[in-house]
Amino acid sequence: MSNSFFEHLEQSPFPGRLYNTHVLINDQGSVIEHYRKIHLFDVDIQNGPQLMESRNTAAGDKLANLVQTPVGKIGLGICYDLRFPEMALALRQRGAEILTYPSAFTIKTGEAHWGNLQLGKKRKKVRDGREEQTLTQ
Repeated sequence: MSNSFFEHLEQSPFPGRLYNTHVLINDQGSVIEHYRKIHLFDVDIQNGPQLMESRNTAAGDKLANLVQTPVGKIGLGICYDLRFPEMALALRQRGAEILTYPSAFTIKTGEAHWGNLQLGKKRKKVRDGREEQTLTQ
């Protein structure tokens, strides 16, 4: 199971702030890896919400280790990390086959976020190691 929650650390270098932490839990119920969100989401939408994650959340500072599972090697991210292709590429270069991003969006941020990602996906050519292809959906 994969999920994220807010984590308090006693010895945090950011007193009063929590980490947005993604945990991967195995079939025995044990946490087998965790990742603290690196890219914090701060936005002030005209006539919309003001979301300043950095006011209450501390940024993590490293990628999680990959986790081998029966379906492949899993790399962890959280929500807004999805917008940073360098992070996904770094995880892929380490051997990740599956990237997971637990996420939550408002209607306005979700529309803006996912619309741009879909547009980029339609136009981008990718190389998957075998052949070059153009993604259409």
